Amino acid sequence: MEAWALSTEDDRPFILCEYSHAMGNSNGGLADYWAVMEKYPGLQGGFIWDWVDQGLVALNAEGLEYWAYGGDFGDEPNDRDFCCNGLVFPDRSPKPALSECAWLFRPLVAEFDRKTRGSAALRIRVTSRYDFSMPAPIELRWSLIADGASILSGSLALPPLEPGASLSLELGPDTLEPARLSASEGERFLDLDFVLAESVRWAPRGHRLAWEQLPLPALPKSAARSATATDPRPWRLGFSAEGFLESMQLDGFECLSAPLVMNLWRAPTENDGIKTLLGQQDLPHYAFYHQDKALPRWLDCGLDELVYTLLSMDGAIPSSSADLNASDADDQDGQAGLFIRHEVRTAKGSRVGLFSQSWKRGAAGPVAAFSFQFDPSLPELPRVGLATALAPGFDRLSWYGRGPEESYADRKSGARFGIYSARIDELSTRYIVPQESGNRCDTRWLKLMHDSGVSLRVKGHGSVSGNGFDFSASRYGVEQLWKASHWHELSAENHAFLYLDVAQRGLGTASCGPDAHERFKLPPADYRLELSFEPDSEA
Repeated sequence: MEAWALSTEDDRPFILCEYSHAMGNSNGGLADYWAVMEKYPGLQGGFIWDWVDQGLVALNAEGLEYWAYGGDFGDEPNDRDFCCNGLVFPDRSPKPALSECAWLFRPLVAEFDRKTRGSAALRIRVTSRYDFSMPAPIELRWSLIADGASILSGSLALPPLEPGASLSLELGPDTLEPARLSASEGERFLDLDFVLAESVRWAPRGHRLAWEQLPLPALPKSAARSATATDPRPWRLGFSAEGFLESMQLDGFECLSAPLVMNLWRAPTENDGIKTLLGQQDLPHYAFYHQDKALPRWLDCGLDELVYTLLSMDGAIPSSSADLNASDADDQDGQAGLFIRHEVRTAKGSRVGLFSQSWKRGAAGPVAAFSFQFDPSLPELPRVGLATALAPGFDRLSWYGRGPEESYADRKSGARFGIYSARIDELSTRYIVPQESGNRCDTRWLKLMHDSGVSLRVKGHGSVSGNGFDFSASRYGVEQLWKASHWHELSAENHAFLYLDVAQRGLGTASCGPDAHERFKLPPADYRLELSFEPDSEA
């Protein structure tokens, strides 16, 4: 597409037909397309297939409504769920991909103005992408964010801006005043929201037209502010004979209901492979649906079921300083800890590689490093990380990272950094065919909250992003999602499944279009995930 824009002598606009397919959890890679489209005026845009899922309301045996698709009515032949490929669900409620579109298609864009350099005030440059007119008066709301919290905010009226024109704005005097910035150490952003200042026929006052999140240079945290005081509450870890963490107690309260194990499997998206058509993969009419898909390769080597062989388990299990006697304390300092190594294969016998764990005592709780060394003969991977289940009663969480919607490596431009809160039941997206959903990437910390008031904060980073990790939490485990064809077939557990990942594979749009770009795939290489687990208050 870019090569055409650079070489063509044709003065007609270039419009893509069906360049992205919105089937299930999809539309990865849109940001790459739009970076090129906005760069060259001859590239006008394209069509996403399509607007709405063509599912129909049906009732199951218990009288519960669900979205039905091909084959659910006894119709033969059929293409199963290949009619469910919209940016919105059949009832027109939006899918998370629509947030990505809203940001990429925004009519106003902003960047820092070069005049900000050497000034005590923040200045931005706003450009209109409108072609013909501006809507009603626009209000610009801005906020200076440090580690997810607003430290300064304001608003101003956006001056009239002609289509295609730009203007420079000063947000307010002394917005970069040194004393104020000294209190905003860490990761900092300038958040901008362009909203309607008056109601119009199609939207109310305050309706957001566009937003930006502009990164400011991060300041190193001072030792006094960044150091975490040792938590006086005791914590204790327990490991199984197989070499996996099976117990994490905070003040005697058990946080886990299943071991923390290595995990590579995700419930396949329809871009990974259309599971409802796996039984027809050898029929000529259905060959297209399975061509060059990742799912058959994953199943052929058995990535959905791993088998572990414990190679070594050396050292002492770390515990809190409050739980140690004087003779034990010295052994827990420095490099002392528990070191575990597994060889991993699939149930089908394919060699996966080596999985190593290191557990030590940190200032406020246990710290762990996980190393994944994969056999080069493996296919590219669905995800690389850990899986466990929380004790019943962990129903809420908050996180600092991208949100509030789900996000993936190749579909995250529309998810901005912030501190978000949700109930576990609110994190999954109910795609018509159950599949991977609810991932949040570039997470800095995650706080898990129990109904009793016990709270656990997880911090860390993986080797793919270098600054954060991926997480998802759901009442439905990967195995249950993988086996189900409709949501009404699922049964919510009374505990939450928690997944902590170095990264997940990108989404792409391979159900009917290009797969995820190579840089969003996870080749069988070496990966590392470092996490800390800290008792936290309910504040």
